[in-house]
Amino acid sequence: DAVADTAPGGGGTASPLARGPAPAGISGPGALIHDFVQSTGLDVQAGVVNDTVMGGRSSSRVSPSAQGLLFQGEVTRRGGGGFASVRFEVADRGALQQALASGEGIAITVRLVEGCSAWKLQLLEGTDGTSWQADFAASASGGQQRMPFARFMPSWRGRPRGSMGITPDALKDIRAFGFMLSFLSEGGGNNTGFREGPFALGILRVEVY
Repeated sequence: DAVADTAPGGGGTASPLARGPAPAGISGPGALIHDFVQSTGLDVQAGVVNDTVMGGRSSSRVSPSAQGLLFQGEVTRRGGGGFASVRFEVADRGALQQALASGEGIAITVRLVEGCSAWKLQLLEGTDGTSWQADFAASASGGQQRMPFARFMPSWRGRPRGSMGITPDALKDIRAFGFMLSFLSEGGGNNTGFREGPFALGILRVEVY
């Protein structure tokens, strides 16, 4: 089983991920959303969305590896852009809502392979909907990081859209999750840790805690 590479540079380029069996007990605390090493959890489809949708020149792609999914490319401010992202659309929205309602936040296991360490985790309502974002610093040593729902900031097209914290009602509208490397922070301000150039992030596991 493998993940098909996405073409670099495009907005919304999608590829199906290998589908493993859904884990038992997804309604309990610690519900697994997707394990990219074991290919288990909820069925998801990966797609890259880069600043090319607004005239930028950043590029990215996803590819399978022995240590999970590798999201890599090059991010640049040239052309007025400055972001690259990967999104994972969840096939079973009901199962996703059940999982999100079972805990108090999202736990991610990622590893910085190359480039900028200042990333954002995103919970997405869908095409042109609100993006809930939380900044985090990826490290080469990897390990789990936890982000409570109360920490996520709402954003629309890079601009703040309300106060911090996802309400239970807002969680019901989440259709996808993803990772973004951007010159903007979770609150829409300047990301002081942003660095242009090649990047690579290993994505191992995403779950609810």
